[in-house]
Amino acid sequence: MPKTNRDGVELLDDGRVRLVIDGTVRTLRRPKIGELRTLFTSIEAVGSKDRKPADGAFDGADDVASWWRDVVDTLGDGDPLPSDTDDLPVWILSGNLITKVATHWREVPYLSGG
Repeated sequence: MPKTNRDGVELLDDGRVRLVIDGTVRTLRRPKIGELRTLFTSIEAVGSKDRKPADGAFDGADDVASWWRDVVDTLGDGDPLPSDTDDLPVWILSGNLITKVATHWREVPYLSGG
C-alpha cells in the first residue's frame, strides 16, 4: 500500500474513504446496501452493550476497533488494520468519525436530474 506522513481520514468526492494510519493508506470503497446494513447492525450492537462506569475512558475500544477491522476487511483495497487495538490511533475510536463516514457513504455522490 502507498505510504504518506499524514495520518487521518479523507472523505472523497466519489463516496470512497481514504484512511491513513501510521502512514499506510487504505482506500475504502462505498458499501453495497447489504454491507452497509451489516456494518450498521454491528456498530449498533457495540453501542447497546451494557458498560460499567468503572471500566475507564477506553470502554468499548476493542469493540469499535473490531468494527473498523471489519470495515477495512470488507471494503478495503489491501492491508488489514493491526490486530492489536493498542496499535491503532485514538482518533479511530471517535463516534463522530463513524457518523461522518456512514453519512458520507449514504449521501455522496448524489446526482440530481439526468
